[in-house]
Amino acid sequence: MQRKAIVTIVCGERYQQLWKRFSFPGWQKYAVRHGYELVVLEQPLDLTARGENRSIAWQKLLVAGNPHVAKFDVMVWLDADIVVNHWLAPCIASSLTSDRVGIAEETRLPGDLFSEMTKENDRFWTSTLARVGVPHPLDPYRRYGFAEPAACYFNSGVMVIRPALHRELLEHVYNAYEDKGPLLNYEQIPLSYELATSGRYELIDPKYNVLWLQLLISFGYPHRLQSPSMLSGRAAFLARLLSRVYFLHFAGAQHIMPDVALLDIDREPVALKLDVARATLAKEMAEAARVMS
Repeated sequence: MQRKAIVTIVCGERYQQLWKRFSFPGWQKYAVRHGYELVVLEQPLDLTARGENRSIAWQKLLVAGNPHVAKFDVMVWLDADIVVNHWLAPCIASSLTSDRVGIAEETRLPGDLFSEMTKENDRFWTSTLARVGVPHPLDPYRRYGFAEPAACYFNSGVMVIRPALHRELLEHVYNAYEDKGPLLNYEQIPLSYELATSGRYELIDPKYNVLWLQLLISFGYPHRLQSPSMLSGRAAFLARLLSRVYFLHFAGAQHIMPDVALLDIDREPVALKLDVARATLAKEMAEAARVMS
């Protein structure tokens, strides 16, 4: 029997609060259901000046060498801003057919749910932004400094890793590349480049890493901090979305995670908590009326 772990790093009070309240409950139930141990690291693994001067996101490349993690046959890395549908999601490790790193493409949405939306995203990037010289997100490699782009680009928020097989590759990326800031997605571009050019990856079902930001692009960015959760229909949409995907990733939109408090994620399908939803709606309507008066 495989020894399996779900691993994350949660540093900083804000992220710890978000993770504990909105992510942990679903992760714990998913781990019990599918036989994973949950490993939560609360400190960076690289405490040198180099480690401290780069984003915490780079630390995921070191977890395979952590003594506690290294004992597992397979580990699933999850960014802390992911909400899991523990009722619906199958075992992600069992979905792989090879010993390669399991990972999803950055801009892909589940085709059975969002086929037209995915096409619209592609049209948006390749036409509108191309005319004004903004780089396509599928060509981040030249922006980072690579001479030629790789064939595909991944999101590293969800990865299935075999520590014994993949530790060397991940640590190579950590040691060979530098943090060029948030606009270049920290470790994600060099990791994608190394995986894509070496062929050491297997694409996982995009339902395991549905990026909220990709949906925002299609909806015209309804994610302003002042957007009300109920009046915008956002919470109701979240309920329907979480009933159809496995892992929902709030990267770049963590301020929307509190909307999860309006949902009953311990039932299938996910539904609004009607009493909480009504109270929230009444509060937002009163605030809207005050602003308009």
